[in-house]
Amino acid sequence: MKHRRDGYIRGSRRLEYISILNVISAFGVVMLHCNGCFWEGPAQGKSWISANFIETLFYWPVPIFFMICGATLMGYRDRMGTSDYLKRRARRTLVPFLIWSLIGFAYCTFFSFVDGKQPDLSLTTIIDGIVNTKYVGIYWFFPPLFAVYLAIPIFSAISDKKRVFSYAAIVGVVLVSILPLLFQLLHLKWNSSITPPPVTGYMLYAILGWLLSKVEIKPRWRVAIYVLAVAGWLTHMFGTLALSSPEIGISKVFKGYLNIPAVAQALGVFVFVRYACERNNAATQRIAALCTAIAPQTFGVYLIHWYVLNLIRRSGMVPIHSIVYRTVGALLVFCLCILVTWLYRSAVAGIRFMSAQRKSEAA
Repeated sequence: MKHRRDGYIRGSRRLEYISILNVISAFGVVMLHCNGCFWEGPAQGKSWISANFIETLFYWPVPIFFMICGATLMGYRDRMGTSDYLKRRARRTLVPFLIWSLIGFAYCTFFSFVDGKQPDLSLTTIIDGIVNTKYVGIYWFFPPLFAVYLAIPIFSAISDKKRVFSYAAIVGVVLVSILPLLFQLLHLKWNSSITPPPVTGYMLYAILGWLLSKVEIKPRWRVAIYVLAVAGWLTHMFGTLALSSPEIGISKVFKGYLNIPAVAQALGVFVFVRYACERNNAATQRIAALCTAIAPQTFGVYLIHWYVLNLIRRSGMVPIHSIVYRTVGALLVFCLCILVTWLYRSAVAGIRFMSAQRKSEAA
């Protein structure tokens, strides 16, 4: 791996670590959703303790996805114009979101009739259900993703990204992630209007992702990031455990993807995977090769795994509170979704190939 004097990265490891981050984040999302019994609260007893462990250990996938957006898309101007960028984002994410939201509407409507309920089929209700992700709740991720996509052309036009983004990251982490938690712990109300609009929301993660993918991080700073990541996870886990109870329910003091425990954890995972790939040993090569093969299917995993989990719950045949279901079961669901997505993509590719062959022969 070679580095330019300005500290920016170049080399073949980039796509490999992004693929690994994509795959482990997709698996982490499946783990979280298989662990949905966490939200039933501490009244579960010992099973909730294990659920809290899994919930907090895998709290970083969503932030990582936004960081990947910043790392891979912030420099789109070197490859295409803004019009092409927006068209590609719409084709690759907006269209699937709309299609699968309509599938979600049909799915929920069907089971409403099965359960003896009368669904509201008015056009306004359907639009509301799609835009506000009421049919498939996990699709909440798409609206903030679209917001980040729309903001990237503005941020990508900044010439001195390293300096400006470093400033934005510091301001954002302090005002979005640290001070709101500190004020909450002190039982004070944080005035969010102090926070500059450019660093609010998930755009902060896109900025952090760009920085961590471009700037060389010295070993001692990596160690500091790893320590903070572990501290963030432990704070989230034990803090939630200590402040939650059957009487008051689940404490959300340390929750929130923009809260500093989540930010620290996501930074640690991103940096660790990036520098693990740079070692380029036999183990990382095998992992990178596997993840590079799987990565194209991860978006499909996100789109369809909710349906698999919902059908499992509806069947009543699987003990969803079981630690086996919430670990081994999550892996099996992930693999199943990978297989289904691969079969679908292969079928589409085959149809397109045959169509192109026919057109070529006709010509």
